[in-house]
Amino acid sequence: MILALDIGASSFKWTLQDPTKTSQTQFFSQDFHGPRPSPKALFQDIREAVSGAPFEDLRICVPGPVRDGVLRRSLNLGWYDVSLSQWTQDIFHREPTVVMSDVEATLACAQEELGQAENVLALVLGTGLGVGALIDGQRYAGKIHGHISSPAGKACGCGLDDCLEGRVGWRGMVNAARELGLTVKNGRELSKQAKLGSEEAQGLLLETGDLIAEACLLWVERLQTPVKIWLAGGPSADTYLRMGVSRTLHPMKVCFSSEPRYAGLRGLLSLSS
Repeated sequence: MILALDIGASSFKWTLQDPTKTSQTQFFSQDFHGPRPSPKALFQDIREAVSGAPFEDLRICVPGPVRDGVLRRSLNLGWYDVSLSQWTQDIFHREPTVVMSDVEATLACAQEELGQAENVLALVLGTGLGVGALIDGQRYAGKIHGHISSPAGKACGCGLDDCLEGRVGWRGMVNAARELGLTVKNGRELSKQAKLGSEEAQGLLLETGDLIAEACLLWVERLQTPVKIWLAGGPSADTYLRMGVSRTLHPMKVCFSSEPRYAGLRGLLSLSS
């Protein structure tokens, strides 16, 4: 049995998969409430969520660069030099077989959905923004990123006062919505208001899509090779955000993950044991 964990800055997602019964795989998500959790508190919550289910293969992705099982830094989680292997050993009495960034896991999902031959610029939208690329079958995570200056950017933990990630992730969108007078607690409420006809919410999400698309043009120019644009993560499921991205990038090839919220988990499950 495989336990796959996608740890985000505002929630964690998980699944237990029997490799012989992949069609029966179910995905689950649990939001954080209150302050950002410590590693100990988070893994204890995960243990409770999986209810002691047995597993032999543990796979984890996290929002930040990973080296030798250590999350080097995660600005949105507020974690630095956290040994994920140590915590899984303490909580689950087992070391993970895979530990990688959420961008790397999502790139694996893009390979599964689009095929090995595609050159892809992949964006992972969540609390923040992750960016990676698939070029000639190779995954590139961390070479390009969402911490770039933008006229519409906002202050960010990276130190920039005009950071694109500070505006286009769920956290930035919610803050922008509140500045417009909208009452929303999270990104899902913002998306719901747009669906219910709020012109302010619709306009904000369309503008967010435009900003993401304009950044894509910059990243494509830096890659110096034709690519397909592929988006994953919860915000990319929003209809108005998708419209903004697509209208700005037309006629470039733009596609969206078939299960945007669980792309990281699907990427982890696609990896060989």
